[in-house]
Amino acid sequence: GSTAAARIDTGVRAEATLTASFAFIPVADRVTGGSRYEVATNLARTGWDPGDTKTWSDVRHIIVANGEPGKEADPLTAAALAGVYDAPVLLVQAADIPAVTRTVITEIAAKRAAEGSTLAVHIIGGVNSVPNARWTEISTIAGVSSTMDRIAGRDRYAVSASIAERVIFEAAKQGRPITGVILIAADNSAAFYDALAASPVAYARTMPMLAVRKTKVPPSVASVLATTALVGRKRYSASSSAYIASELFSDVPLTTSSNRYSAAAAIASFALTQPGITSAYTGLTAKLSDALTGGAYLGKVRGVLLFTDSSSEIQVASKPFIQAHKPSITHGWIIGGPVSVPGAQLAEFRSLLE
Repeated sequence: GSTAAARIDTGVRAEATLTASFAFIPVADRVTGGSRYEVATNLARTGWDPGDTKTWSDVRHIIVANGEPGKEADPLTAAALAGVYDAPVLLVQAADIPAVTRTVITEIAAKRAAEGSTLAVHIIGGVNSVPNARWTEISTIAGVSSTMDRIAGRDRYAVSASIAERVIFEAAKQGRPITGVILIAADNSAAFYDALAASPVAYARTMPMLAVRKTKVPPSVASVLATTALVGRKRYSASSSAYIASELFSDVPLTTSSNRYSAAAAIASFALTQPGITSAYTGLTAKLSDALTGGAYLGKVRGVLLFTDSSSEIQVASKPFIQAHKPSITHGWIIGGPVSVPGAQLAEFRSLLE
């Protein structure tokens, strides 16, 4: 399997390095990998197996989704599901389970088998996204539950409704309050970034995410919004009115910007108004695939997610947030390899935290 050195830049200061006055010195590291699949597994290790001990002591569930380009719509709303299951999100291809993904599933399942239990695997999307053949391969891994749990629907809107229904069910079983619902624009891929910027708060605050069109709430989603669990809860819009008409959310737009970078900064600022969420862990990423899994990680650590691009400098709209919250940021994360977020941006992130 991947080692800690493979996923986190070497030569960085230890996270818990203290000054003489015992104040934390902020650091910036990178969760990297040779592919989006490896980035996902390394995020899982960083968040759910600290120290790379391979014990995976609290992992009883994993979320599996298709990580191929153009397949982001189905897992776009999975963050709250990952939250109720305290589960990492792992990525596969329609035709294959990458070796790095299989290795992590095998490690976790082996630990569950050793203690006499099984690992529950929750598949997001229909058979076009994750074919039954992939489940068959996963189910043959020792320690994986024999029960297939596919959370799907006839389209991306129905998938989000099915995910929300499961979140509501699990939250009720665990005695967790639903603190709100986040509407995301699923008919415009430019708005996917906004949805993923909101994914850490969805994870941390048990907020189901439901997919809508710009001017219409699909029937499958409307049905869930009408349930007792969601009636009376605040409806937040992850995007500005450029992507979701204001009459659809009725409560609070998380951003008024159609620029993904400034929108993410605004969403991060909103997240900090929510109990338990801090800027201590601030993530920065450029690609949708890395944000899909990075959002779950940052939700687990109660952090926030910003966006940049693949140029030599951090996007200008993201810098003010980092600078404003520098005193409270203990760990900045670049999520993705240097092709996605160049090394110059990691160096700049470290400089901004000095």
